Amino acid sequence: MPRFGKKMTRDEIRARVSLNESTLLRTEDALKHQLKKREEKAKECLKSGDERGYQVASRRWAVVQGQLNAVSPMIELAENMKGTLDAQETFKGILLAGEDIMRQQKELGLDEGKIKEASVKIAASMERARMAFDAVAHMAETLTISSPELSEQQEMLRAKLMKEIELEKAGTAELEEKIKRAEKM
Repeated sequence: MPRFGKKMTRDEIRARVSLNESTLLRTEDALKHQLKKREEKAKECLKSGDERGYQVASRRWAVVQGQLNAVSPMIELAENMKGTLDAQETFKGILLAGEDIMRQQKELGLDEGKIKEASVKIAASMERARMAFDAVAHMAETLTISSPELSEQQEMLRAKLMKEIELEKAGTAELEEKIKRAEKM
């Protein structure tokens, strides 16, 4: 990953991935908060019978939901990248141990060709993992937030909020009935 013509070290990559992950986590938290606010606004509009206000609020809710749906896989990608870096470090240790074993086997007169073949296979596996990692990173960079199916999401939100409103009304009516009974006593 060249940056200004310089290849980044594993530690630099790990630091950048961790920084990006923490940024994404903060963004996810902020989006969850926004989502809750949008849902509350839509609920208030439904309670007051403001259909136009509900349409606006539910559209905004759907947009934030779409953003949240885009951020969550990015967090997972960052976590996977850190796992890949750890695996690379492990493979590096394996390769070093393999080279050491090859030297010892050479001293003992054992078949060096088979060990080299195994080392090549391990190195090829590491290269495939790196290429897969690069492909996923490229996909993540080109990820755009697709516009969600607004009407379907709006109707799902409407149904959820209407149930909440009905439960709140039932709870309020029950409380009022208890108060009336207490006042009569």
